[in-house]
Amino acid sequence: EYLRTMGLTPQVIASSNHLGNNDMRNLASAKAASSAKLRVKHDIFAPWNEPQLDHKVSIMFTPYINDDKRDFVEYTSLGFLGQPHTMVTYTRASDSVLCVPLMIDAAVWCDYFSARSWPYEKVCKALAYLFKVPEGAAKGVDPGFFKQMQELREQVVSAHEYKVGHKLYVSAPSNSAGSGSAKRRVRIRAEEEEKVAEWVIPHDARIVCAGLACVDMQLNAATGGNGGEGIETFQGEKSIGGGSVSMACKTLARLCHGEPLDDGYMQVTPPVVSSITPLCMIGNDDTGTKLISLLENCGSACRNVDTRVVRHSRAQHPSNRTALSILPIYQDGRRGCFFDAASNNQFSVDVLLEMISELSTGLSVTGVDTSAMS
Repeated sequence: EYLRTMGLTPQVIASSNHLGNNDMRNLASAKAASSAKLRVKHDIFAPWNEPQLDHKVSIMFTPYINDDKRDFVEYTSLGFLGQPHTMVTYTRASDSVLCVPLMIDAAVWCDYFSARSWPYEKVCKALAYLFKVPEGAAKGVDPGFFKQMQELREQVVSAHEYKVGHKLYVSAPSNSAGSGSAKRRVRIRAEEEEKVAEWVIPHDARIVCAGLACVDMQLNAATGGNGGEGIETFQGEKSIGGGSVSMACKTLARLCHGEPLDDGYMQVTPPVVSSITPLCMIGNDDTGTKLISLLENCGSACRNVDTRVVRHSRAQHPSNRTALSILPIYQDGRRGCFFDAASNNQFSVDVLLEMISELSTGLSVTGVDTSAMS
């Protein structure tokens, strides 16, 4: 973007990247992954139709560098009267930390647009700046950062004006005797068209999360290993739910609407997902007890995480062990991983189908409506 603003015509871009984290390991080992790195700048310059652009990317996995990203790029362009112009950039930063602001932005803006039922396609365009290569509905958005900021600003203002101009009027039913079931009635102004965004989760949604689950035991300020993953000492531990099931349950359980549905009917902030059911292998041991507690604590505010199926499965297989991941966090910033998959190795398609069958039949007997589960 800087080169184009200066009126320069890029001819050669030679980029060199090296670091030693797992991301670079994957990029260096997979041809498809490394080509994705090359694609980024190709897409950035695509709108200016630069057929002569010679773009080369070198990626190197260097374990000693760990997460300390090193990036060297030389840009050779043509300026006034075709004179060559060379610019070099050198970047050194913690690769993991670089993405954190983008993750925070994604969470904040998705919550903002969800609360206003803004259409999925417009949200994608507004958040195109979060991605190196925007896809889906965001594909084709101008790659310039300032143009993307303008797109975000326009969508934010439009979504706010839509919410202000399209208010829902909610009236609570009478609580007098014989009034029947206490259902909320919603009236919309006659001159306003109701807008339904496809990506918004219905209020009565029930979601099943199936896959790997374990307890992640983080060992703080660990020492040892001499550059490897040995452990000599550590200062305290913290256990959290690990694996795709735990992460998905935690994220979904914490989703809530930004404000009460209405003052008369409900004073507390309601959850977005009314019920979340984890389906995973949990052993009948102390680690399994802790994992179930961690899963249930995800939805402690709204009590919307239902662990009855995994509790029943756990009782049926008393010899199973619960998966455990030991994660030393070393004093120099390195991280290690010692993983025992345990009963996850026995989590087959047949076991999953058995859990789903129990979910759709057994729970309905106890009064839980499973018809809306997805």
